[in-house]
Amino acid sequence: MMRVPRPAAWWIIPVIVLVGAVVGGTLWWLLADPALTAPTPGSAGAGSAAGD
Repeated sequence: MMRVPRPAAWWIIPVIVLVGAVVGGTLWWLLADPALTAPTPGSAGAGSAAGD
């Protein structure tokens, strides 16, 4: 006779919450200060044709 499987929610729910927290934290970290990633107008950043 086969045994009845135990519910897996005790570890699935914390894993889903942990993955969501990691994704959310990474997005917050990457998007926290757009001024650090966006070049200001007139600056010689990447893709600039100015050869000063």
